[in-house]
Amino acid sequence: MMMAEKSTTINLGNSSSTCRMCGTAYGKLNGYFYKSNQQLYKGVGYMSVCKRCVDFMYENYLAECGSARDAARQVCRKLDMFWDETNFNAAEKNNNSRNAMTSYITRLTAYKYAGKSYDNTLSLEGILWEFADTREAELKRLQQEKQDKIEAEIAALEAELNAEPEEKEPQEPVPDEVRKNWGSGYTDDMYRELEQRRQDWMEQLVAEGVDVNKVGTQALLRQIVQTELDINKGRAAGEDVDKKVNTYKSLLSDAMLKPSQNKNDESNIDNTPLGVWAWRYENKRPIPEVDEKCKDVNGLRKYITIWFKGHLAKMVGLRNSYSKMYEDEIKRLSVEKVDYDYDVDDSFFSEIFEEDGESQ
Repeated sequence: MMMAEKSTTINLGNSSSTCRMCGTAYGKLNGYFYKSNQQLYKGVGYMSVCKRCVDFMYENYLAECGSARDAARQVCRKLDMFWDETNFNAAEKNNNSRNAMTSYITRLTAYKYAGKSYDNTLSLEGILWEFADTREAELKRLQQEKQDKIEAEIAALEAELNAEPEEKEPQEPVPDEVRKNWGSGYTDDMYRELEQRRQDWMEQLVAEGVDVNKVGTQALLRQIVQTELDINKGRAAGEDVDKKVNTYKSLLSDAMLKPSQNKNDESNIDNTPLGVWAWRYENKRPIPEVDEKCKDVNGLRKYITIWFKGHLAKMVGLRNSYSKMYEDEIKRLSVEKVDYDYDVDDSFFSEIFEEDGESQ
């Protein structure tokens, strides 16, 4: 490293000092030396190297490494100054690279840096007591760990490549009718998934009494299932599926399968034709088949006999077994007023309730 030229000018003053680097004698410290509150310079409060030499040192390091940060840190290490990268970034931001060192040293006079030296920097970094031999051994250890990890990953990859592939159970080929039903352009797995979803839909609709054999219903089912598959694939790929979801809702609406359209059979009772109700009862609650002995298995024959034949006979004034059954059933379901065989005195309770009413 080049040395700063020795100044021949001596400034006389009350307090004088000589630069320990260039040997220049100054008449005073203030103005020619940087102030410092670190441990090494606390006796006089100034550095032992003049400002010219500090700047000269920084410029030489900067020319050698090309990095203002590295040059500044090297000066701090040389002069036992605390190194704070955040502080230097702020100094460099407000100054050019040439003046960054001066600004950084000035910032070190702040109270929070009082007494701190380069030892504190090494301590914070955890390398205060690491010297060349120990650091070299640690570096070799880390390199060996890295090498062992790479070799383990390579071995695992080779084992995976050399491993015999698991034999998968052969699947039945997709029937031609399934391919024809869904059209071309799908893989075998997609054909199987589409067909499975269609079968699930059909089972559910049949259980709800929907005729799934209609051509229109089959066409809507295919579109619904295809849209479901597109939505699932799009979500797995991270795509926006809002439009597909709206299409899906529209298809459900066309097929009368939206939840809001199937809340309750009774919710649409006024608009349901009689034939539809008959069809629903016949499919959901069918009348049991009469056995060979013509037994009234569910009481339906008795019900019609009493409330149709018996009621009709009573209306026209016929006295027969049907009217008798009707009268007996009416008597069984009627409630008669109790007729007490002794005098009832309600005056006591009447007086109580009248008094309560007046008090209120």
